Amino acid sequence: MNYTGRLVTAAEFDLVYKYSEGLAGFQKNEFWGYLNLDGQEVIPPIYYLIWDFKENMARVASDRGVVFINKRGATLLAPRFLDVRDFSEGLARVQVFRQ
Repeated sequence: MNYTGRLVTAAEFDLVYKYSEGLAGFQKNEFWGYLNLDGQEVIPPIYYLIWDFKENMARVASDRGVVFINKRGATLLAPRFLDVRDFSEGLARVQVFRQ
């Protein structure tokens, strides 16, 4: 439901997170995707974990590792690091693999 009490989407999801930058993460059949403000799936549930959108990007755990996606679901930063944190002011902390 939205703030006025209007039903935005059917109760077909296991869990729905709060909206961040116009999209809300949702879980369906153990995978995660994103809904728009109308409750429509705009990024399908294909991720193992997701985080909020910040600076028009979201960090997600995919079958290729932790990557960043845009609001259409396109990969922006391919997995190169052991761990990556959210961007803030154009920068993100990373943990590199030790050789």
